[in-house]
Amino acid sequence: MPSSPPADASDPKPIPLPRRWGVGEILTAKENRSVVKTLILFSAFMVAFPIGTFFAFHDYILRDTAPNTRTFCSGMAAVLAANIVMAGYAIVAIKEDGVEEGGNRPRTTPLKVD
Repeated sequence: MPSSPPADASDPKPIPLPRRWGVGEILTAKENRSVVKTLILFSAFMVAFPIGTFFAFHDYILRDTAPNTRTFCSGMAAVLAANIVMAGYAIVAIKEDGVEEGGNRPRTTPLKVD
């Protein structure tokens, strides 16, 4: 059985791999907690607000209109509500990003290896 030749000083050293993060570690990291809270809050709004808007329009606000018109207008109101939630999330995310402008930001370019 052939054995591998002994390593000498001229062999290049292996490059150490960067640390692998798990999803749980990323979500519970101190610097990500506010982001995760914001995401969970807006996810709940994204479910509740459009559905609540649809039924509020359908059952209470447009109660006396024709059924097809009532359903269409309620659906449009729900779509508008979903867009409001998305715009709110974008605004909060932009403001949150600006607060940390001076802090340590993650590297967006790959590390240069020589």
